[in-house]
Amino acid sequence: EYADAVNRLVLIYIKRGELDTVIEYYDDLSNFLSNHETSSHEALVSTLEKKACVQIKLLRYKQACNTFERVLSIMQNLPQDKMDDELMSAMSNNLRCIGATAFCAGDNKRAIGKFKMCLNMIGDFDKVGLYNSMAIIYCQELDYKSAM
Repeated sequence: EYADAVNRLVLIYIKRGELDTVIEYYDDLSNFLSNHETSSHEALVSTLEKKACVQIKLLRYKQACNTFERVLSIMQNLPQDKMDDELMSAMSNNLRCIGATAFCAGDNKRAIGKFKMCLNMIGDFDKVGLYNSMAIIYCQELDYKSAM
């Protein structure tokens, strides 16, 4: 009930363009969800992902990276019986988000590290895009050998 009310308020503030207020509401909601054992991890993850998207909209890339890292930590700390293909896919998507956001923040080392972690979790077909992203970052760093 509290989460639904916050989400309705967030929509109002998004329409008004008051994105700093939206982030504050997402902070409050994520704290609430973190402190209530009856809350699902999906609700907390969803709230944090929305918060990170607003941070990106405001060009707060480092903050968004930290928010995405919190999401990854939540996923990694789930019981082993929750580790299914869907969760692994969500984790690899989260790693991509961290990598892309880190790149936008100018943290190329972090971006490459997250992309490499993601490479270990996905199939060969999906690796092409990550290799291309990593090559661009290596070229930006003038590390042409790694880019090849």
